[in-house]
Amino acid sequence: MRITMEGYDPDPVEKPDPNVKHESDLTSEERRELARKQWKSMTAQEKRQYFWDYYKWTIPAAALIIFLIFTFTEIYQRSKLVQLMSIAMMDVPVGAEKEKAQFSDDLLTFLGSGAQNETIDIDSSLQSGNSSSAVMKLTVIIAAHTTDLLVCNEETYQSLAAEEAFWDWNDILGEEKAAYSDYLSPEGWLDLSLCPRWNSYAMTYYSPVYAGLLISSDKTDMARGFARFVTMTEKEGEKVE
Repeated sequence: MRITMEGYDPDPVEKPDPNVKHESDLTSEERRELARKQWKSMTAQEKRQYFWDYYKWTIPAAALIIFLIFTFTEIYQRSKLVQLMSIAMMDVPVGAEKEKAQFSDDLLTFLGSGAQNETIDIDSSLQSGNSSSAVMKLTVIIAAHTTDLLVCNEETYQSLAAEEAFWDWNDILGEEKAAYSDYLSPEGWLDLSLCPRWNSYAMTYYSPVYAGLLISSDKTDMARGFARFVTMTEKEGEKVE
């Protein structure tokens, strides 16, 4: 015998309230409004934790992607550059950055073809003296075979010339040698302190100032152009004969 009571359901099933919406039923605008309300109800600490939980992988991943983009872009751009000449200068004053940049731009204009990817690289971090850092820097420059021209004092030039580290300017200038007699030392070294155009940039305070093409470089044509450039007067195109 089964006894039943009116209004009693032995297997009750909870029926959803038609007036209550689940998040999956919300429209985009309703979801945004719900998120704004939840954000406003959070404490400062809860907001920081929420931000960290939500973005802890997104931020590092985005930073890595940006880093890789910039890195590969720079590598690609560097691969397209044409280095006309690499110059190392000794004992350039710290405050001469403007003069060095102007010299580099003017020399590039003189030696280059006008192509946007041509460069003149100048390293002015080289210092004279017998300190371990100065000796190591000079040794690296000579051994790396990436520098073409060295601008230095007499002691350094004399020491390296004794080791046959430089090209002979007689061989570089060839038939033009006679036009540079006023700028060559008795040993045949190019003395920049005698060159009007070089002196106009005021990048060195010592004298004599010698420039030599390192024997590891094959840029004799550029070295000859360098000699033409530094022996010009301040007025471009007016060579001192």
